[in-house]
Amino acid sequence: MRPRVLLVPDTPFWITGEIAQEIVRHNPALDCTVLPSKGLKWLAASRPEMLREFDLVHCLTPDLFRKFAPRFDPEVARVATIFHVEDPSDTDGATRCDGVMTASLQWRDALQRDGIPPEKLFVVPLGVDTERFRPAPPGERQALRAAHGLDADDLAVGFCAKRSSDVGGRKGVDVFLDALERLAPAGRSVVAFVIGPGWTEFSATHSRPGLEFRCFPFLTDRGALARIYRALDLFWVTSRVEGGPAPLLEAMASGVCCLTTPVGVAEE
Repeated sequence: MRPRVLLVPDTPFWITGEIAQEIVRHNPALDCTVLPSKGLKWLAASRPEMLREFDLVHCLTPDLFRKFAPRFDPEVARVATIFHVEDPSDTDGATRCDGVMTASLQWRDALQRDGIPPEKLFVVPLGVDTERFRPAPPGERQALRAAHGLDADDLAVGFCAKRSSDVGGRKGVDVFLDALERLAPAGRSVVAFVIGPGWTEFSATHSRPGLEFRCFPFLTDRGALARIYRALDLFWVTSRVEGGPAPLLEAMASGVCCLTTPVGVAEE
């Protein structure tokens, strides 16, 4: 019988949900169930006996592990993913896991310094679908830009984050905005393509002549996201703390000029 694995992302519509689905796709020897945190909360309250049916539970954010670990039978193997640490509590309980997954050498080393035994740490690099995220062939980039209403000399800049993730300035939104405002007087219209939820009010507040924001709260169609990358001139990562970021890898695979802070996988 195949090992029964429960994968718990915070939401199916963001990076942890994507990673959970890729784990399922690439591991046919496992009997995997993906259950987002809200579903697990319901299951733990209404059908707690079902939680004992799994051989391993993998929570894809540390807060989910802290929240739900007591609900699982001690015999169930436990894995927590820690992409980055924003608060010391993010590593609480990680030493009690059978394994801790992270995506970059930067955070593997940091977690080891925080006391997680090296034999429990596993670096699983983020990947990119290079058939979908690819450089634009001749003519396609111009067509994509025209479809977005971009003039030939508009400077299209990409940025990807949930607005709610900028806790403590982690995403460097202040740096991103300052850089855009410095570019805007340079004579080219700047159009910022901001991918992720929560930016509507921010965009309305900071848009002005020469600086326009285009918001894409959720792009469940990965092909649509790939086409946005191929229309860009630049992709920026201004984060102070990152475990990935996966969008940086997607933009690089798309042949976009990328500018990033030295975070997460960017150092590699």
